[in-house]
This record gives sequence, structure tokens and C-alpha cells, in this order.
Amino acid sequence: MDKFEEIKNFLSEKIGDPIYANYEDLEKSKEKTVRDDVKWRSENLNAYLFRFRGKEGFDQIRLVLYRD
Repeated sequence: MDKFEEIKNFLSEKIGDPIYANYEDLEKSKEKTVRDDVKWRSENLNAYLFRFRGKEGFDQIRLVLYRD
């Protein structure tokens, strides 16, 4: 969680506030894995940060940077 928040804060400083953020509650979910999403949009660069988390300790972060 700390690394995800660190990346999110860094991108927010560079690009601006996210246009979308969704955090799923792993404990309340009936699924074995959940996904957290954060999206940014700016004139020069867009970013999509997401993380997959699992009840058995699975935790994976992905970052996509792109231009329209």
C-alpha cells in the first residue's frame, strides 16, 4: 500500500489531481482479488495506475503512461 500511495502522490504532484479514483475493500469483497484504480489526464500526458490485491497476499502494481 505504501508504494502505491507513493506513486500516486508523485503523479499527482507532476500531473495534477486524479480525475478518477476507486478503491475496493478486500475484506468485504466476495472475490479472491480486487482492483484499485487511479486515473489522471493532462494536456501532455495521461496516466493510469492500478493495483491488484488478493486475499492470499497477492499484490501487484501497474502504471500506464500514454498520450491521446
